[in-house]
Amino acid sequence: MASKPASLVKHTAIYWVGNALNRVGAYLLLPLYTHYLSLSEYGALEMLYSVNSVLAVVLGAGLSHTTLRFYYEYDAERDRNSVIVTNMLVTSLLGLCGSALIVYFSKGVSTLIFRSEAYADAVAILAIITVFELISEVMFAYLRARELSIPYVLISAGKLMIQLPATYYFLVHQEEGIIGVLKSNFLSVLFSWSVLMFIVIRNCGITINLGIVQPIMRYSIPFAASSIIWSVASNADKYILNLMTDLANVGLYGLAMKLATILRFLVIEPFGRSFGAYRFSTMKNEDTADVQGNISHYFFIVMSVIGFGIAIFSPEVLMFVSTSDYWDASNYVPVILIGMLAQGMTYCYQTGILFRKKTKYVLHISIGAMILTIGLTYVMVHYMGLLGAALSFSTVSVVVALVTERVSQRLFTINYRHREMFAVFGVILLFYVVQRSFGLDNVLIKILWKLAISLIMIFAVMRVDGYARTMYENIIKFARQRILVIRRRSVR
Repeated sequence: MASKPASLVKHTAIYWVGNALNRVGAYLLLPLYTHYLSLSEYGALEMLYSVNSVLAVVLGAGLSHTTLRFYYEYDAERDRNSVIVTNMLVTSLLGLCGSALIVYFSKGVSTLIFRSEAYADAVAILAIITVFELISEVMFAYLRARELSIPYVLISAGKLMIQLPATYYFLVHQEEGIIGVLKSNFLSVLFSWSVLMFIVIRNCGITINLGIVQPIMRYSIPFAASSIIWSVASNADKYILNLMTDLANVGLYGLAMKLATILRFLVIEPFGRSFGAYRFSTMKNEDTADVQGNISHYFFIVMSVIGFGIAIFSPEVLMFVSTSDYWDASNYVPVILIGMLAQGMTYCYQTGILFRKKTKYVLHISIGAMILTIGLTYVMVHYMGLLGAALSFSTVSVVVALVTERVSQRLFTINYRHREMFAVFGVILLFYVVQRSFGLDNVLIKILWKLAISLIMIFAVMRVDGYARTMYENIIKFARQRILVIRRRSVR
């Protein structure tokens, strides 16, 4: 059952595989991007992805999240199916109308973002991709609600198998640059949309309930408005950086952000895909405050440890996958990772707000975040350049997490382990400073040294945090059980 923590762990692990496949294409393609796109072209591509992020939130109206919330309002399967299909219909209508406007005004959008009409075709393709992605997100919500995590993995694998050769063909053989990258993205998105549509229609049929449109929109609009504002705030740094410097700096910053975002796709997104349904399914349980507090703490530990690894190994990664023009991006990865940690915890901290359906508070927080982001980024980029953009991102993310936690706790108290979290973060920060203090020239020795530091750091974390030690013991116990099962099967 979805209400059992063991089920949450199981499906989080499966979603991790699917999410890794879904995202890994962008990282496998980095050597192509950094060798066949100039730094300025890569910066333009990052700007376009930011546009895609904002468009998805504006046109999606938060309906993929709303789908899960209203799915669990009903017990009858027919009623639940009607939530899925109705949301698909509403999302399709909103997406088609919005994307048609973007395509029509693509030259104006290109001029607004790039101060040039040169990227109008790229903007138009991006708008079309966004529509298919939005409808797919609602259908993915159905898979999550039904705990169909295996199909999610298979679809993600199919997208990857299409995206990789398509990008190689359009970028290397056809030499189409950014347009070639977007064409390959469209083909992979079209594949997943087609498979998902077949699964949903086959299982849910065409059961539309127009009566739920109004309550769904009433719930989703404040959440969507806050998401729009937050999305604008999250992408304002690149726009301001381009406005005050150039696309080459946007390229470096975007690459640093992409490396830091490994934490998001390895840990935060798989956890969110499983935890999103889990927390609603357990909100009536008496022990939900303790259980969700423990889960959030384990989540923080995993984020922190993996974030440490990303921070210390990013220089070596860039040396292997890119030309020297891109190497400076590693200097900004550790700062951005702090913001990623804060954003991961913000997702957990929203529990009380979502339980009480007080999504207006998410809107209020997002408005404050947007104002703070624009003002702080402008000032810090002016005085500190790229480092200022990274510091602004993390500062705003931490402030949002703290405010969200305070507001949400007043609505529904969750027993978070903040003292232990600070202890874990302090230990990891100390070990990061230690590994930075040794200037080693040989790459192999440097990698071995960082591996040794990482292992010592993990044991130090377990020393200061009993929850980390318990988690480690459970992982070892689970691994031994699986090995035992495999051995027994091999004997048979």
